[in-house]
Amino acid sequence: MPATPTKAKLTLLVKTGAYNAAYAAVGKRIRQYQGPATIQEAAASSSSTASANQYSIQLNGNTPAALAIASVRVEAALAKVPSLSNIQSDLAASKPAYQLSPRPALAHSGLTLATLSALVAQAINGQGAGTANLASGPVAIQVSYPGALIDSGTALGRLPIATAGGIVPLSQLVTVSQVAGPQAIARTNGEESATITANINSNNTAAVQRQVTRELKTVSFPVGVTTSTGGAFQELSTVLEQFLLAILGAIALVYMVMVATFRSFLKPLILLVSIPFAATGAVIALALTGTPLSLPGLIGILMLTGIVVTNAIVLLDLVEQYREHGMELQDALIAGGRRRLRPILMTACATLLALLPLAVSGNSGGGFISAPLAIVVIGGLFTSTILTLILVPVLYSLASRFTGPRQSLALDKAFDEAAARKQQRSLQGETS
Repeated sequence: MPATPTKAKLTLLVKTGAYNAAYAAVGKRIRQYQGPATIQEAAASSSSTASANQYSIQLNGNTPAALAIASVRVEAALAKVPSLSNIQSDLAASKPAYQLSPRPALAHSGLTLATLSALVAQAINGQGAGTANLASGPVAIQVSYPGALIDSGTALGRLPIATAGGIVPLSQLVTVSQVAGPQAIARTNGEESATITANINSNNTAAVQRQVTRELKTVSFPVGVTTSTGGAFQELSTVLEQFLLAILGAIALVYMVMVATFRSFLKPLILLVSIPFAATGAVIALALTGTPLSLPGLIGILMLTGIVVTNAIVLLDLVEQYREHGMELQDALIAGGRRRLRPILMTACATLLALLPLAVSGNSGGGFISAPLAIVVIGGLFTSTILTLILVPVLYSLASRFTGPRQSLALDKAFDEAAARKQQRSLQGETS
């Protein structure tokens, strides 16, 4: 039997920041190759500088024929997406196999087809005959037929088989034919399945997902064939769901802290207005820099939930202190803004400048935290800082029509009076 075609895999390491240029140059050279080998290029999926992730779609069907038809149609549809490369189906991966078709003589041989298949497989693969203890160490002994006796279907047909009537050649019991068989037969919930994979050569996974979805809608699947996506698209959907839960939990925790600080349910809502404006600034920053929203960017938005409200808390807490001491609302806002303007601007500028090197470095670094996180935080913090100094005082002034100043002074006075009475009772007890 002819040997399975030999495969080789080369992994190239490129300098930092030169990945895209190197990938394009290698692809150009590969397309110019005219040798006997078949070469397939694939972008690195584990490198932090690579722009590719893997996409997969699973097909489930009742019959192999339906799966084969659906696989061909899906591959043709995916080939229309420019950002996909190295499209492969596991149905296309096959290897030579021998097929044994029983003859009438097999029924009188005393062997079943399963037993005969096991004997043939043992003849091809060999059988362990023990271990030889040599000076260099133990060596396994494998007994097998010479290659000339089993390297083709004709030679395999002459293989001697022991039967109830004596030793006969294999060709008298079965017809030996060489066919192309699948590497593996996969089943999902009792149905045969096939998987088609492709490399995503783009940083904008969401845009590629929309293109793939649009192309798959044009595919006519055979009856009984269903699809399910996986790979980068499934991970993206999972990440978005988890991110939504995380952002809602973060907002709830921030709100609870501010309710305890201001002793009001309405005033903290004013501070939460900074969050959507921070998200707006983050989106604008991503659009201006041409950076797609990725996982580091989502982490940056989650960080903004806690960062952007700190300036508003610092400002309004001082305003509340002024009002507790009897200052009018308008005077308290003006005085609080004057006192907190410099600290707010200084902390915001310090944070922006600290993130600026990371934002301009691009995605050439090897770490998990990359430029999208810095760009998101810079854009969100910039807009939220401006709105904290302008919009938040206006909203606080409007909300103060329905709520009064924080009553912490009255509570502190009540606590002090209670402590004084307790101390006086203790002294009276000691005197008596």
